[in-house]
Amino acid sequence: MVNRAEVEAEDRFMRLRWPDAIHCVSCGGVDVSERARHRGRRAWRCVCGKDFTVTTGNALHASKLPLTAWEAAARSPDDSPSGLQALLAVSAVTARRVSRVLRSLPAAPGEARLVALVSTPRDRLEDNPTDTLSGMPESQRRVLSALRVMLGGAPASAIARFAGLSASHVRRCLLSLEEAGFVQRSRTHIRWGYGRRKVTTWDMAVTPQTIAALKQLTTSSIEPQPAGEINGVPPEHWGVFWSGTSAAELRLPDDALHIADTMVGGPSTRARNWALSRLPLATLRQLRTMRGYEDGPNADLLDSTIRVRSHARD
Repeated sequence: MVNRAEVEAEDRFMRLRWPDAIHCVSCGGVDVSERARHRGRRAWRCVCGKDFTVTTGNALHASKLPLTAWEAAARSPDDSPSGLQALLAVSAVTARRVSRVLRSLPAAPGEARLVALVSTPRDRLEDNPTDTLSGMPESQRRVLSALRVMLGGAPASAIARFAGLSASHVRRCLLSLEEAGFVQRSRTHIRWGYGRRKVTTWDMAVTPQTIAALKQLTTSSIEPQPAGEINGVPPEHWGVFWSGTSAAELRLPDDALHIADTMVGGPSTRARNWALSRLPLATLRQLRTMRGYEDGPNADLLDSTIRVRSHARD
């Protein structure tokens, strides 16, 4: 059933964005044809091949909030998170996200802000890092800290092991962070054991607010779990052990030095990050004295890791 209020709000946003004629948001052409509704909104296709809606490419891009909610928020004189939460009846996370978007627009509440919502490209929103992490739970900060060093993304289970949180808690944190625009997910194949499997991976969303948040996170925001809680190499890293004993048979602490040498000295960034953050400090110190680690990037990395983890433990 069509929501009449939402359709009317969409019409108003269309008139504000395209006062003369609907044109492609990619190439600017006016040779466009209307298509079937996309997620309840009118959609068009340009001769250049691009599909778009009234929210494509602007401050409302990919937002799941109804346009009526955005219109009410843009007109409200109180654009604080608490004020918007009460006005829109949304979660605190969503209210903070809406507040950040509105305050980043170069317009005061009212009609001018409505125009700015649909006309300001999302990549030109003013960077407003103030209180980016204000009110964010410590568990979500830990998840962001974990993702900062898990280059290329990781499954929720891997993030949970690194952050020292339960997998179910990390999934809830990731959903909240996704709603707030800090993280994004994708389906991909990863190495698992000696084969591959399709999983959902999570990664940082490269946006001004995420970059501002990373500046506010400290190294001590996350402390790896004690190595004693780990008894072997996670299956996603078995692939780096291409010869000798199967990685499935390696155990800590007996094989710690062999694991450290293979993972720190190998080509996999993810494996190296895991080893540096999870293996015992004594093993990393012993590895630092071995041949091949006297100098160079790996030696510097070991020195930095040992220094940071020693400080965090004190």
